[in-house]
Amino acid sequence: YKEIRRVLRDDSTCRIDTDYLLDAHNKCRTWLSSELKRDFDGPTLVATHTAPSRQSIKSHGTHNVVAAAFASDMEQFIQDYEIAAWVHGHIHDSVDYMIGQTRVVSNPYGYERFERNSEFDPAFVVEL
Repeated sequence: YKEIRRVLRDDSTCRIDTDYLLDAHNKCRTWLSSELKRDFDGPTLVATHTAPSRQSIKSHGTHNVVAAAFASDMEQFIQDYEIAAWVHGHIHDSVDYMIGQTRVVSNPYGYERFERNSEFDPAFVVEL
């Protein structure tokens, strides 16, 4: 794979490695956990860029080496909280499935000039 780099605020770059990504994931997970513990009236919806489960990965295969770039293993995390729905992007196929009592959905359009998602539904609505 090509070397992946990230741009810092001062326009310098540094290499992104697994330690950096794991640290970022853990910080986001800690933040989300603290937010989900706050009192809130009504159903809870979580929206993320990447998928919370490998169940969302169809076209790349769940055991493909790049699967971790599209989904994290958040299934136990989801079951630890009362989340009505988890909406995500970053994948190329439409999904709609349950993890415990949580509905997980993604309805990506695809790429305008390249591949479109044949399952994309412009009228798709998630009701809580």
